[in-house]
Amino acid sequence: MKRAKFGPKTLTACQYCYTKKIKCNRNNFSEACTKCIALNIECKNRTPINMILIREESSNSVITSLKPTNTVSEANEEYPDGGTTAPVKVSKSAALLSSSIHFYNIIYRNLQKLFEKIHTETDVNIPEHASEFFEFNINELVVDFSFLKRNNKSRMSSTLELNELPPIQVSKRWIHAVCDVLALSYQFLMIGSILKITDWIYKQGERGPIDLDDPHIRTDVIHVLLLLSVGQLYLRDTTEHFEEYPGLKYFKKAVSLLEDNFDNPDISYLEILILIIIYLISLNRLRYSYLYIGNALRCAYLLGLHKDSTYDNSAYTVEERERMCRVWWTIYNLEKFISSKVGCPSSIANDIVEKIRYPIDGNYDHAMRMSFFLIERINFTKIKNKITDIMAGGDINKLLVGNGCVFDLMYTSSQELITQWNTIIGMPGNRYMQRSFFSLVLRMNECILLVTSIFFLKNRRRMLYGLLGKEDPFPEGHNFAHLSVICIQAATSNLRILQALRKKELLLPYGYNDMDFLFYGVIIVLLGLKMKAPLYERFPLEDAYSNAMDLLNQFTNVGNVIANDYRNRLVALQKELERLDVLIVSKTGDNPPVNTFLNPVEEGPFNRVEMRFEEYFQFTSSICSSLESV
Repeated sequence: MKRAKFGPKTLTACQYCYTKKIKCNRNNFSEACTKCIALNIECKNRTPINMILIREESSNSVITSLKPTNTVSEANEEYPDGGTTAPVKVSKSAALLSSSIHFYNIIYRNLQKLFEKIHTETDVNIPEHASEFFEFNINELVVDFSFLKRNNKSRMSSTLELNELPPIQVSKRWIHAVCDVLALSYQFLMIGSILKITDWIYKQGERGPIDLDDPHIRTDVIHVLLLLSVGQLYLRDTTEHFEEYPGLKYFKKAVSLLEDNFDNPDISYLEILILIIIYLISLNRLRYSYLYIGNALRCAYLLGLHKDSTYDNSAYTVEERERMCRVWWTIYNLEKFISSKVGCPSSIANDIVEKIRYPIDGNYDHAMRMSFFLIERINFTKIKNKITDIMAGGDINKLLVGNGCVFDLMYTSSQELITQWNTIIGMPGNRYMQRSFFSLVLRMNECILLVTSIFFLKNRRRMLYGLLGKEDPFPEGHNFAHLSVICIQAATSNLRILQALRKKELLLPYGYNDMDFLFYGVIIVLLGLKMKAPLYERFPLEDAYSNAMDLLNQFTNVGNVIANDYRNRLVALQKELERLDVLIVSKTGDNPPVNTFLNPVEEGPFNRVEMRFEEYFQFTSSICSSLESV
């Protein structure tokens, strides 16, 4: 029978019977049921709010009961007296370490909980904590995001005037810049056809307004506008005063022209969605990016790009099949990346990915660049995905030991980078190739950070125990010092690379990825700097931290909204760590005990892991030196 109106049904059962999931026999709300009368308890009425709360509590209790024992929890990661923890187990919450912002939130939140615990249990005077609200992101004041809403009245444009575009020479310069960068990293742009479309648009615009009722013309115009928006973003002079975010004018126009094309999507439509996603990421609009990448992925499914048979279909030319293959893998990389950043599950199953071939190099009328960079990005995405899956499963032994463990995969990738370097630097016009190669090194270091950061945090906990004169919290024989050293090496390597790229003007002033690599590295360096452990004295942590914060300040000053946000978070974290220093001094005095827990064990599996990556870090140091000396 259809209900008369929307809303909750009549809540006949009383509170007790509903909670116990037994039948309640009361006839009206004024009389008590026989069960409550027999137990001599009050027969309470339920409300919709109470019903929801009961369900939430019940759900939480089930989740709590299912949590494995002997796991690292978010609550005790930083507590000096939080109890012992088995070194080879992590909780599913450890999967949050797969994102720099989630890693930061865990550190910051646990510091807050530590201070609350100390405040309630002792009379130690700790300075007031930093404001819970970070400094407002002033750079977002210049950006009005209302145009992104689908019901906005500005999404009504049906023509394009020539005066809405920059001069054609400027347009081509921006488009070439996009192709130089994105064609190596993402591999979905066809430079020849794009330039032909651009020439046609300008010729049509000289005759009058371009009618966009034709869906093919509209698609071509949107494609060019998005390339202009990303191109201006990449080539913006950082010393120039800006009135709005670079490229936003053309991006708004492209969004106003965009129509949903889910009935009959094509590769061009997917490329448009990819460009929108790339620009939204630069605006720090990750949730919008997550929704757009979902649309792109489902359109790719509709086109059959997830089927290996598509790439054997003779109905398509060799170039068309290769283009579809590269578009698919670009969507795969972006979907995995964005999902990890917003903390939402990926929509791509692992078994689908394994069936699809990798891109293949060929002539293709010089329309597509060498596939090495895209293939390596795919490999690093798969490694990150495997790291997250293992952490979610709880047994981190699989990261370190066994056939096909993550460290073996990363070691293989590091050797591939070392091998390919001499080939890359010998190619003509290698400026952007070198930049793309350094992007792969940054991703390699990020994978190393993801694996080793949990051990780095364990050592940080040992440091707190040592400074407070407590016993070693971990069972005898387990030592994570070597893995912590690898973590510090990866962090300082990334910071040095980014600093060198900035000096050579190869760092995108409004890029998201570079700022994310920087943010992750600075968190590790800052924590290592505050640990004051002899183990880390050989690393220039103070200089690395100072240079990285200067870099964030520079990009904040030119209007990078991501840099602004990350800088504010790091300032807040530094204040919390200064409060921790006050706590330690109040407990131990000016001469704390020597921290011997962080001394590495000379022999063991973790030591061998460090030795395997010694060649790789020597390589990253040498290529940084070569970049700095040019």
